[in-house]
Amino acid sequence: MSSNHLNTIFPVIIVSRILYALPAWGVFMSAAQSGRIDAFLKRAHKCGFSQELLTVNELLVESGRVMFKKM
Repeated sequence: MSSNHLNTIFPVIIVSRILYALPAWGVFMSAAQSGRIDAFLKRAHKCGFSQELLTVNELLVESGRVMFKKM
């Protein structure tokens, strides 16, 4: 697949699954669990699956912001 297709598919499939339940369990994550997910996202960026480097903390803040906007 081309890098454009990978950059479209990765956020839709992988990041959306992380974001689905992140508001519920994100605050209960340990530093080790957060580090494992960050390492996975960093590896995905390094391999070209994602154009931007994401972190769990950024995703958690953004998901909280979206949730409060909907309320």
